[in-house]
Amino acid sequence: MLVGLLRDHNERFGRAAKEESDGHRELGDFDPESILSIQTERVVGNDYTIRFRRRVYQLLPPVDPGDRGGKVVIEERLDGSMWIRYGKHYISYR
Repeated sequence: MLVGLLRDHNERFGRAAKEESDGHRELGDFDPESILSIQTERVVGNDYTIRFRRRVYQLLPPVDPGDRGGKVVIEERLDGSMWIRYGKHYISYR
């Protein structure tokens, strides 16, 4: 029954593409692991620490002094890893 319904739907509403060329774009500099991560924003403390899920993480050098009071993004990736990003740069932590 579903096959017939789909066939009928496609016959009624289906249209041919205007152009035969592939409309997909190259991935470029996008990072799928980052895009698919759960992202949470935190503020960097004066002692270069952030708090996340009842833990305190120390940001390791080199850290820009402008980072204090700045916002970082914590990425929880699908593989279970955690990454801390400030702008476009990733920061080491412990």
